Amino acid sequence: MALGLGADVSAADVIAAYGALPTVGPIVTLAEAKLWLRFTEDEETHEDGTIQLLIAAATEHVLTIAEGYDPTTPAPAALKLAVLSHVARAFDGREDGSDAPAGNMRLVQSFRVLGI
Repeated sequence: MALGLGADVSAADVIAAYGALPTVGPIVTLAEAKLWLRFTEDEETHEDGTIQLLIAAATEHVLTIAEGYDPTTPAPAALKLAVLSHVARAFDGREDGSDAPAGNMRLVQSFRVLGI
């Protein structure tokens, strides 16, 4: 299924195409991400599909590192900040392919499960 990244892409389309989000829902909502990206709260934007995709990807990335986090519980502030920072960096750098800075991942390190 080919997805455009315009307003016609729903959260369900993004999740179906790119994988499920945590059972409680995303760590960050579209409204929270848009606020972080400095869109006005009620501003309609053609970027919603792109932002939802970035939220899904950032959430997946953070959860692969934060194995000790239980996604059925409310997300701690550090994980929310990690996802928001990842989304902002990816959104701002989407033209040149920039990735989230390594510093974002320090926010999720305390949720890692280390084996011996």
